[in-house]
This record gives sequence, structure tokens and C-alpha cells, in this order.
Amino acid sequence: MGELGSVKEILKAMEANRDFYFKKLVEIEKYLEMNKEICEDAKTEIFEILYKKNE
Repeated sequence: MGELGSVKEILKAMEANRDFYFKKLVEIEKYLEMNKEICEDAKTEIFEILYKKNE
């Protein structure tokens, strides 16, 4: 079970990393939506960067 255990540990670490960055993304979205001082063009550009698909 050594190799399987190692794979499970790696997967668990990757999932934790994914969850961490997803929470940060949600925080950024909320900040942009709530902050009226940021111009709409800047918000649009930031959202485009955040959601740009890898090509």
C-alpha cells in the first residue's frame, strides 16, 4: 500500500491547494463586486484574467 498511500497523499495535498485558491478567487470576486471605487473597466479586465481559459 506504499505507492497507493503516496498517491492518496499527493491527491489530498492537491485538493487542499485547489480549495485554497478557489476560496481566494471567491474573495476576490466579492471584493470587486462590493468595491464601488474600482472602475468597471478594471473590474472587467480582472474578471477576464481570472476566467481566461488555457489555450
